Amino acid sequence: MATADVAALTLTVIVPAHNEEAGLPETLSALLKQTMPPDRIIVVDDGSNDGTAEVARGYPVEVMRRGQSSGSKSLALNHALAGCDTDIVMNVDGDTIVGPDFVERIKVPFLDPEVAVAAGIVQVWNPRGVIQRGREIEYLLGQHLYRPIQNMWASPTVCPGAACAYRRSLLAAGGGFPDDTIAEDMDYTWQTMIAGYRAVYVAGAECYVIDPQTPGQLSIQLWRWMSGYFQCVRLHWKEILRHKRVLVLLVLASVWDICSLPLWLAAPFVAASVLGAALVKTVLFAWLSTDVLITLPVVLTGAIRRGVSPLWALASLPCLWVNRAFNFWYSGKAMICELVLVPLGLKSSLAVFKKGH
Repeated sequence: MATADVAALTLTVIVPAHNEEAGLPETLSALLKQTMPPDRIIVVDDGSNDGTAEVARGYPVEVMRRGQSSGSKSLALNHALAGCDTDIVMNVDGDTIVGPDFVERIKVPFLDPEVAVAAGIVQVWNPRGVIQRGREIEYLLGQHLYRPIQNMWASPTVCPGAACAYRRSLLAAGGGFPDDTIAEDMDYTWQTMIAGYRAVYVAGAECYVIDPQTPGQLSIQLWRWMSGYFQCVRLHWKEILRHKRVLVLLVLASVWDICSLPLWLAAPFVAASVLGAALVKTVLFAWLSTDVLITLPVVLTGAIRRGVSPLWALASLPCLWVNRAFNFWYSGKAMICELVLVPLGLKSSLAVFKKGH
């Protein structure tokens, strides 16, 4: 993989960090142990009130400090982007741990001049508890079913900003990381595809993130994610309708998924009352058939590929339902807020970045 052409591509890593004193050491250690080291690593201390800057200065990296928090990940990234001149810029969150060959693998797609942005696969770092175990199952399912399909259709809905690489010339020419939404990663992914460039998924590039452990943390994260998603829909629906119709289908599928869930939950009860079928059997068939026929095989296959114990994945599968309840609530709430209440002037769009842990 380490061809001369790939090695010749220069790359800067920007780590936006606000109060990341605890997670930053592992993030930087992983970046410094890459099979193909980055040319520069810049830590942007975004107005932290802990020891983030001091921790960063203990490593052979560049440190930029903002005296006051911007409240925006994209603004923190743009603070460093202005001084970058490498072929590729890669942002890595201050609590994300990239695999040892992440940089090497994420560079490869950029040999194609049409590629503007690339991201790898995300896994939960040491998942514990119901919520983190449910999230790991979500990742295994999404990244071994939905993401490959989206990549095949050249329409990934997002190149996740936990660890994502960008062609610097295009990013800089467009004004840097966008700040029009709370989801700069999704916003830029859509902008590049609308402009005719490619966004790609690199299945072999792995990174690990610290995901929410409590219902409160999960609520904060999902509200930000879902609000950002529907902000992108509200801002870009005309452009994707004209230039990226496959993405329109994916958006419509997600909206249908949200709106149809109550019908799906009620269906077995209606069927039982109308057809006289046994309620328990009808419920089990309706609710579990999809998980048994689709979710389970995909999750187990993904677990084997990613070195996760299949037995652990099987035991964690029921946790997925807990997360699904949160997903439904916050996706529905964000859809109504961003697509109905915000345009009517009855609600303000989410604008301040808050972490979910």
